[in-house]
Amino acid sequence: MMGKTPLVTVLMSVYNGELYLREAVESILDQSFKDFEFLIVDDGSTDGTREILEHYRRHPKIRVVFNERNVGLTRSLNIGLKLARGKYIARMDADDIAYPDRLECEVGKIEEDQLICVVSSWFDTVGGDTGFYSLVRKINTPEEIFYSLFWRNCIAHPTVLFSKSRVLSVGGYDERYRSSQDYDLWVRLSRMCKMVKIQKALLVRRVHSDMISRVDGTQRSYANEIFIKNIESFLPEEEDISFLLRLRDNQLGLFELPKGLKMIRAINAGIMKSQPFWLDREKVYECGREKMRDLVERSIRCFGKGVKVFRGRRKR
Repeated sequence: MMGKTPLVTVLMSVYNGELYLREAVESILDQSFKDFEFLIVDDGSTDGTREILEHYRRHPKIRVVFNERNVGLTRSLNIGLKLARGKYIARMDADDIAYPDRLECEVGKIEEDQLICVVSSWFDTVGGDTGFYSLVRKINTPEEIFYSLFWRNCIAHPTVLFSKSRVLSVGGYDERYRSSQDYDLWVRLSRMCKMVKIQKALLVRRVHSDMISRVDGTQRSYANEIFIKNIESFLPEEEDISFLLRLRDNQLGLFELPKGLKMIRAINAGIMKSQPFWLDREKVYECGREKMRDLVERSIRCFGKGVKVFRGRRKR
């Protein structure tokens, strides 16, 4: 069925995704870029997903792998990585919709520069909106991506196309993380190659109650763990984790501000020392200054709101 080795493997893992699966699959089959295979890993689905995939597996571009049991997204993606034949991997979720020019744009971008190992993009949403939507559109340049990944994930997993060889060279997805496995991978890759973002929506991300990021209550704890691991070596001494998390989220009180700014300076210094040669040093430095400004502005706003509430209560 498969002859010539494809340039791209579109990799999807699905578990009980019958509701939106057909729309997601058809959006890949309708791509303007044609040099791809579509590898779908069914992670032990118990709904009608298997029947849908049995139908699609007859398509010449589609390969389907059925896990004997549910092993989770992270392990399923590593199974797919080992089986993928393409030079590049394009991630796709079973509930999202790729715009027709997604692969064409991403392949064109990654082949512009040998230093690029990951291409992501903006996305549109259907079914609601999230704070992640605005975060992804705010952080765009390689320098912004590199700096921001020390604090939080700023790349939407299903928008990504990456170099398979580069990902395998860092060990693939870390199976200790049931979720936030993408955040951990981006952090490791950001130290060894350039990550870029196309400032155009190439995917529709569906927001609904069954998303893994909402179902899996451990996602936030995993993301917190990755953040702490990113910055702990930059700090002069061990610090209270709850304080560091509030520092990340710009949620310090006004009287905590001096300590917070001192800590950001230490973290920024560590980030600057770890910066790869292909990034603009001044742009990374400015990202650090922006983080400090955001913390100050947020603390002052919160203090002002607290004063208004206090005055209102006294008048009563």
